[in-house]
Amino acid sequence: MEKTCPRCSRTFNCNHEDILHCQCSKVNLTFAASHYIKNEYHDCLCGGCLRDINDNHHPYAMYVHGFGSGAASSSSLVVAKRITGYEWLKPELPLDPDDALSLLNDYASTFRPEIIVGTSMGGMFACYVNAPWAIKAVINPAMEMDKSLRKKGYGKFDFYCEREDGVQSGVIDEALIRSYEKFRTSHRIIQGVTNICVMSSDDELLGHEVTKKNGASLAENGFTVVFGDKFGHRLNEQTAKLLLDTLRSNS
Repeated sequence: MEKTCPRCSRTFNCNHEDILHCQCSKVNLTFAASHYIKNEYHDCLCGGCLRDINDNHHPYAMYVHGFGSGAASSSSLVVAKRITGYEWLKPELPLDPDDALSLLNDYASTFRPEIIVGTSMGGMFACYVNAPWAIKAVINPAMEMDKSLRKKGYGKFDFYCEREDGVQSGVIDEALIRSYEKFRTSHRIIQGVTNICVMSSDDELLGHEVTKKNGASLAENGFTVVFGDKFGHRLNEQTAKLLLDTLRSNS
């Protein structure tokens, strides 16, 4: 079937009834390019425009790490490997929750990331970032960090990865726990343009009851909540694949 490309106005042959032999099947689109095309155009593009967008459309995305982690988190690499085509921002969060959210809001307003992905504590913060234009995708969010820290216990801890800011240890004390309690009770979730939550049905860190409670709360706040089969709390390839599949279905 002959079509006119809505982007460049060139005519091309579209084999949408035999997609494996269509010109579009020869272009392996990134998620960023696919998302852009889906939202900007309502008909097929020619192969030249598909390649041009794929090669040149690289908006910002932001990854928000969990407690005790940093920009070098292995989870951020797994996310970037699956959700392709973006220039990934990876801010390193201070321990104080208000300072952390302020930093994330500064990044959001400066770079306007198209998608914000957060894991564990980072998933909680992603819910509160003032970015209503963005896709928000959270994985096993630790929505009650004060309770999680109290369960972890007082004392000094080492970060799981080498941080770019040079800080390699911190202290969990009553003041930090209370700051997270105050944060939890004084902030409201800010929805993005699309809101997705992927949770493990067997989260060894948060526990089954807390996971169910968090999922129900986020569903009430407009998130599409998907439970995966026993992949645990820490993000891995299985989690990232489920996240990508859910993003493709909902954005």
